[in-house]
Amino acid sequence: MFESYRTKSLLMDEGGIDIRHYLYLLWHWAWLILVVTVISAGAAFFISSQMTPVYESSTKLLVMEAPSTKTTDYNSLLASQSLTKTYSDMMMTESVIKEVIKRLNLVIDPKDLTETIDVTPVNNTQLIKITVNDVNPEMAAKIANTIVVVFIDQIETIQSARFSTSRESLKSQLTEMEKQLQEVNRQKASATTQAESDRLETKALQYQQLYATLLTSYEQARLADIQASVNVVQVNVAEPDYIPVRPNILVNTILIGLAGAIVTLIVILTFDALDDTVKTPEELSKKLGIPVLGVIFNHSISNLPVSQIEPRSPVSESFRSIRTNIQFANVDEPLRTLLVTSPCPSEGKTTISANLAVVFAHNGKNVYYIDADLRQPTVHKKMNIPNQNGLSYFILNPETPLKDLTQKSTIPFLNVITCGNIPPNPAELLGSKKMAQVIEKLKSQSDLVIFDAPPVLAVSDPAVLAPAVDGVILVIQPGKTTFTVLI
Repeated sequence: MFESYRTKSLLMDEGGIDIRHYLYLLWHWAWLILVVTVISAGAAFFISSQMTPVYESSTKLLVMEAPSTKTTDYNSLLASQSLTKTYSDMMMTESVIKEVIKRLNLVIDPKDLTETIDVTPVNNTQLIKITVNDVNPEMAAKIANTIVVVFIDQIETIQSARFSTSRESLKSQLTEMEKQLQEVNRQKASATTQAESDRLETKALQYQQLYATLLTSYEQARLADIQASVNVVQVNVAEPDYIPVRPNILVNTILIGLAGAIVTLIVILTFDALDDTVKTPEELSKKLGIPVLGVIFNHSISNLPVSQIEPRSPVSESFRSIRTNIQFANVDEPLRTLLVTSPCPSEGKTTISANLAVVFAHNGKNVYYIDADLRQPTVHKKMNIPNQNGLSYFILNPETPLKDLTQKSTIPFLNVITCGNIPPNPAELLGSKKMAQVIEKLKSQSDLVIFDAPPVLAVSDPAVLAPAVDGVILVIQPGKTTFTVLI
């Protein structure tokens, strides 16, 4: 018996999981997922809106190899790409960063500025991309362009220093040779003899040849310097971009909203996996091997049985279906006495027993509805009658006529015997021989006797009374009754 049944099938077969269960979970907890998603997205939107926007500006450099090393083979291409990697590392050196700070008059630590700069070689190209992030879009562009200028200046300085010594040496030798030629020509002009003039002429020719040789060496050194130089060209000038790259309010809102939904869903699935409560009749039958008489859907509970005040409602029809199943439970020997109990308190046993008593009475059966909960009786409240001269008195005085203990309800054929005074020893009374006499007397004057007993796990009363009746109905509330208490 299921009371307040809310969920659908969980299991397709032994060990199989029905996707319908998870679809139900999504539908059942959709409101929570939606609320968490909206709150998460709203918080992300608010926080992102309060953050200082960061702008990005970038430029690219083209690294061209020296003419003397230009070839078209694969090794040359690899060497060029390796050079772009080397130059990318050199751009992030402290000397470059400090010079940028100096030229732009920035008040910032070099390490802090370095964290805002990203220099990356473009894969499979001779390009280097320089990206700068700053809270000021104009400053981001200035820093990117200044890095290029400073780096090119430093590269030219390094390259020119490679041949500067040899060039300076040759240049000084050329200067000295020019002086000597001038001196020889001066002496030649003042020569007094032909022999002296011829000697000076020969000497002048030697100096001219030596000068020509030095001049050729100087030009070769200068040309070698030019050919060995690697040209770095700025492909595009960095321009201010007034669209911030951080925070991306839209992306942050969407991602955090989705994260909130996913986390909520994981929590729901985790709690569902850890949930040991009975959820469906199929689950109960397969795990415990007991039959299910019927399912009563969740409905509002009033002071009177729903089958009495709303006999045409779907819930009342469910009780009539259970009535039919009980009648077919034992065809050869119809059930004359039924015990209704539940594993734990507040699982709906009194609601079930009262409605069953009503629908059996509607079917023309002479029904006695007995409150066998001698500890916390509730039948008199459910049937809206006083609790007097009840079962506790009847057990002690089984010869008492039923009419003196019975309270007529507004339903024809339905007789109610309440608990009466609460005794100090309920279990002993229910298991006594006098109780057996009471049951036999009730059976002799009725078609069906329904006992509303206390929860079976709370006290031993139902276990004591169960052997004396024809059948026991166990009321289970899905989502509350656990398999731990049933197994």
